[in-house]
Amino acid sequence: MSLINPIARAIACATFMALGVSVVAHADVARAQVAGTEVDAAELLAAEAGEAKSAAVCDGVHDTATLQALLNAGKNTATGVYEPTVVEIPMRPDGCLISAPLKVYSNTRIVQNGLVKLVGYVAPAPTEQHGMYTIVDGSQNVTIEGSGTLDGNRSAYASGMCCMGGIVAGGPEIGDYNANVKNITIRGLRIVNSPMWPVSIDNATNVKIDSVTADNSVSTFQVAHNSTNVSVNNVHISDADDIGFSFYRGVANASLTNSVVHDAGGAGISIYTDAPPGVAAARPSADIALVGNVVYNAHAGIDVNGAGLMTSRNVNISSNIVHHNRIAGISVSPCTNCQIVSNLIHDDGGASGNVPGVWVINSPGLTIASNTIYNEGQGASVGYGIIVTDFITGAPATSRLSITGNKIFDDRSTQIMAHAFGGVIPAPASVTANTLGATIGVRDNFVYASGSVVSNINMP
Repeated sequence: MSLINPIARAIACATFMALGVSVVAHADVARAQVAGTEVDAAELLAAEAGEAKSAAVCDGVHDTATLQALLNAGKNTATGVYEPTVVEIPMRPDGCLISAPLKVYSNTRIVQNGLVKLVGYVAPAPTEQHGMYTIVDGSQNVTIEGSGTLDGNRSAYASGMCCMGGIVAGGPEIGDYNANVKNITIRGLRIVNSPMWPVSIDNATNVKIDSVTADNSVSTFQVAHNSTNVSVNNVHISDADDIGFSFYRGVANASLTNSVVHDAGGAGISIYTDAPPGVAAARPSADIALVGNVVYNAHAGIDVNGAGLMTSRNVNISSNIVHHNRIAGISVSPCTNCQIVSNLIHDDGGASGNVPGVWVINSPGLTIASNTIYNEGQGASVGYGIIVTDFITGAPATSRLSITGNKIFDDRSTQIMAHAFGGVIPAPASVTANTLGATIGVRDNFVYASGSVVSNINMP
């Protein structure tokens, strides 16, 4: 079966020949030859299950052009449509060295089992956002996967060079609410030393990210800007200068599950909305699940943060293990009709201040239930189980705060936890069936509004 039309085949062959890649077409098999070495090229430009297959053979000099030519080869020049194409990047001792973003179009599957490294990149002015793989606006049905490494080589660039990431959809403007990409899958890669985001996906529908490792990045691993139907599972993120992972500025119907995030300069996991200068107005996030994750050595472990601009809605934070973070285990500010349920939270704290396992600000309809919180407060900080600072008055009974079935204690020989509960709840709340261990001060130090229902159990 013919892979692409004859005109497109001729253009692709001419492009590869100009790059030192010779293409010899047979009925179903093609071979690529670079620098005198013949390489089986995964049936280069041959039809297999309707997909064009090509394999990169990098020489460390022409790699940007070589890879981009392979990514361009799927275009049917008669129709302008990108036909299903597979680009394979095999193992090579020195990897493929690129100096510019690689543009990825619709119906493309990249299988990267070797190294791709950024070298000699010059950031454009004015500021633009790009990725080593840049998924072009309007693209759909893109898969980037494999066992290889994407190395952003951050030490070669000025700190915080803006803005070159690992895999990016959206741009070149920062904060792209109009990227309109669909059916994006990222799987299996290791993304290291990114000068900005290891992954940043804007305005995407149907995103699946699985088994990706990101280490030593300047900025955040994020899905952002009106993305919907998002599943992120089994990712491992470490040593980010910024937030570790974020659903950022308007994400809906999304989940982060079974993942590990640690050693972040900002929050470990965040649902975050801010207002950077020159970026389109923020939008709220809703219907998000953060389930079964492990978070440690971050600013706050899990942070739902509207930055005074937006209120997240219907967020489920459950069955996570959160520990040894600097200012709080889990914080929400604000979050409407959200749940913090069945988490294990312990040993958070830093140099100073009050450090709670759960910190709630302005969050009507919030449920905090069946969590185990212990040994909060480290160093010179003072520990709390749950702190509530809820300034929303007059909330109807159906949207009031519920704190139930939590177990809070400090079992250290020298206790640091000041109280199990602390703060002011100006609207009637239900605080029941919580088991409270001994603390330095009174266990329940909430200031309750009239009409609250309070019934808890004190441990010996």
